[in-house]
Amino acid sequence: SEINFKLTLTNKPPLTALITWDSIPSATNTVYDRTNLALGNWLVLTGFVSAANIPPVGGWPITNTVADPVTGPSRYYRVQVDPNSTLLYGP
Repeated sequence: SEINFKLTLTNKPPLTALITWDSIPSATNTVYDRTNLALGNWLVLTGFVSAANIPPVGGWPITNTVADPVTGPSRYYRVQVDPNSTLLYGP
């Protein structure tokens, strides 16, 4: 709930899932997906580190967006935000 996770679909070809969430500076952000909630493992869709600027260049919150083209079976997504433990208070 703290990351304000949202998923929306675009109508532009190809049909695309837009995943957005809030993060903090220098945090590792990982987006996972899977096609079956009962079976299989979560797979990494993408991962990156948020910019370290404090305050953030665009202001608070830092909002990230990932686009994933919709192909094949239904997909489930989750986002994980891990703070940088060596830079808790900025660089």
